[in-house]
Amino acid sequence: MENTELKYTILTTENIDKEHICCAFSDKKCSEGYQLKKEWLKKEFPNGYVFRRLDARAKVFIEYVPAEYAWIPVTAPNYLMINCFWVSGQYKGHGHGYNLLQSVIEDAKKLQKNGLATVVGTKKEPFYERYQVVAETWIQGNRKTVQRIFITCNDV
Repeated sequence: MENTELKYTILTTENIDKEHICCAFSDKKCSEGYQLKKEWLKKEFPNGYVFRRLDARAKVFIEYVPAEYAWIPVTAPNYLMINCFWVSGQYKGHGHGYNLLQSVIEDAKKLQKNGLATVVGTKKEPFYERYQVVAETWIQGNRKTVQRIFITCNDV
């Protein structure tokens, strides 16, 4: 479900100091971690790191980077790696997940990437199934199986 009335912001080195980064540790108790993440993002932007978020004070965002610059060990040559993708609370079910993921797919096509890669818990797997993904078991944990999911640009 696409919602074209919504506006999204891409963070850059020029605007990140005044923008909200939607992080789980954005409250005052974690201000040091929040600032450290902003500094880390500034260093990653030249590597192609993208942080796109809803123009609202909400946890509605997606972060991705060419897989060779991913902060987790992944072998996904010529893919974009989604590092974090979050649509929370009242914002679920309004097309934000669709819009954000479509924007990454469009970027992957423009950059002539093979597709997208991400690591998700099994709870989120149904969201990705509509994109005809290939999922492989990656880690078996005590509570959940974590999946490595690849979305090829040819499938979307």
